[in-house]
Amino acid sequence: MRPCFCSRSTPFHGKTRRDLSMPLHLSAYFSMLIPMKRVISRLPLSLWGGWVLVLLLIALPLVLFSTQTSQDVRQHAATSLPDPTQYTSPYGFTTVHADQNLVTLYQQLNVHWVRYQVEATNIDWNALDATVALLNAAHIHIDFPIHCLTGSCFSNPPQPSISQVSSFATQIASRYNGTSGHGFIDAYEIGNEEFDFYPPSSYGPYLQAGCQAVKLASPNALCGMYGTYQPNLSHYTAVVQDLFQGGYGKDMDFLNFHYYVRGGDPAGPGSGMPSFDQVWQSFHTIASQYGFSQMPIWVTEVGWPTVPVSCCQAVSPQTQAQYMQYVFDHARTSGVIQRVFWFTINYGTQGDTIYPPSGPLPAFSIYQQYVKNYPLWSNQPQPSAITPSFVCGGSAHGICLTIPPTTTPLPGLSPAWFLSPTPSSTSPSTLSAIPSPHSHSLPAVPRDLHTLLWQILDLLRELFTRLRLSLYAHHRHRQLSSHVYRIKFSGESTEHN
Repeated sequence: MRPCFCSRSTPFHGKTRRDLSMPLHLSAYFSMLIPMKRVISRLPLSLWGGWVLVLLLIALPLVLFSTQTSQDVRQHAATSLPDPTQYTSPYGFTTVHADQNLVTLYQQLNVHWVRYQVEATNIDWNALDATVALLNAAHIHIDFPIHCLTGSCFSNPPQPSISQVSSFATQIASRYNGTSGHGFIDAYEIGNEEFDFYPPSSYGPYLQAGCQAVKLASPNALCGMYGTYQPNLSHYTAVVQDLFQGGYGKDMDFLNFHYYVRGGDPAGPGSGMPSFDQVWQSFHTIASQYGFSQMPIWVTEVGWPTVPVSCCQAVSPQTQAQYMQYVFDHARTSGVIQRVFWFTINYGTQGDTIYPPSGPLPAFSIYQQYVKNYPLWSNQPQPSAITPSFVCGGSAHGICLTIPPTTTPLPGLSPAWFLSPTPSSTSPSTLSAIPSPHSHSLPAVPRDLHTLLWQILDLLRELFTRLRLSLYAHHRHRQLSSHVYRIKFSGESTEHN
């Protein structure tokens, strides 16, 4: 959250998609194939009734097999998009309200992460229990920043002690470790923006103590650094450089930054402020220099206000949506950014919200469409040409936007676990539209079906070989019989071969 204008106070729930494993009746048929092959190899060539029976035994299961498989393929293709409830879902919001209204909005957007920002000194544990239970039940993963331990968050707050951070991290991670009866918090950040008021070199011991406490109390949770926010590239790099230089890279699961440039363009905000790409690229470069090229980056706050606030100039709703599209495009194709938490939603009249009381802004529709088209970020190249689509804001605004894609990849930044090639440095001049991923190829047949098909083909090959031999023998028998018949009636010896 930005300190300049306000003071703010699941375990994996993946669903198993249906696969194309063999039905029971086909498994039984599969078990018959080998003995059937032995029977075929021993059938007398003259038993035509036996051959007819063999053909029926093969043809009928093949019909059942092809019908069942085609139905499964169609059903699988209809649900072949990645399951967005998976842990790898890249979308979220930072907010101070995680209630049923948030769940409703998340269901509309198909978003599955929330960065729930509650000041440590103001926690109502019973209320937090209820919130975690609600979010866990709704398949919404939780990122929790551990911050405001001294009663103040902004304007040069008193620096907490390392033991304060470690103690609170132990308390909250023990309570929400998934085994203590209070639910599960998926990820923690050690600190928030308040650490930007202290020297960068002082942060490493806090990160180490906090993350070690989290991991000890909740081994399955993630833990990362605080979201540094000052729009100065030297400051961004100093924070990350000091962490890795001090040997603290091993203590965190992800890097983290907030991106606010006083209402400026993320492609080039001017006034000495870095572009969005410059920030994440500097993080990745420093991490790579210290052997952590695979460490993901989370952007846990980014947004633009549409009404004036004390620190930042307002932008139009159309510009807010355009900047959102730019950030998502460049994060998705960066190869290193794993997750983006937009600031904000479900936050009343707060200046950056994309859903004020008057109704959803165009950015809400952009977000919804983007998640639909890119439910997960993969390392597959994206299409370079698409048909533009139109997305509209709420009825209170009546704004429609056309958005083209920015998908040119850059080499060398594609950790195997989550992400895709890097974007073009070209800034879209218009709100870029989102490519549609609805052209699905048919899924590959699983290994067990491949085995069944090869067994059937092998059986058919054996059958056709036997049929060919049978036909040849029958043909030769007729030839010989005809020849002997002619010899008999011509007076020649019947012993002629």
